[in-house]
Amino acid sequence: MIKKIVIFLNFLTIIINGFAQASDSLKISKNTIYVEILGSAGYLYNVSFDRIFYKQNRHKISGGLGVQYYEGDLSYRTLQTASPQLNYLLGLDRHFLEFGVGYIWNFLNTYENSIIMRFGYRYQRFKGLFFKIGITPFLTKSYRIFGVGYKIIPWGGIALGYSF
Repeated sequence: MIKKIVIFLNFLTIIINGFAQASDSLKISKNTIYVEILGSAGYLYNVSFDRIFYKQNRHKISGGLGVQYYEGDLSYRTLQTASPQLNYLLGLDRHFLEFGVGYIWNFLNTYENSIIMRFGYRYQRFKGLFFKIGITPFLTKSYRIFGVGYKIIPWGGIALGYSF
């Protein structure tokens, strides 16, 4: 009887280890192109490229660069911005918590450069649909709508794209 229990436990251990390794080894695409409304653009939208350059089990680190161009009249001026960012992803399979920091660089008005943070959810498959939503407050010297001085502006955004 003891021999049967030991054999059963060994068999069960092999099966559990097989499933655990399959879950951790699921592939995720390294590259993503997406459009983000508000969010890390700090203004209207961002067209961004993101690449995961470190991944180990549940932990991933990605870096990205977004650009924005808008020809005046929406608020008061033409916008030309770039926003590099660094993100930490925590999760398995396709679902991740995302924490990040970035910088909004306004080419036309360096007084409006800002530091941006990200706290959100990210869905990323091996290939195909990419989605994220998050809270993205930013620290800025000036924002015409809110006045002058260093301020933390509450913000958020949503993004949709393609992973490959």
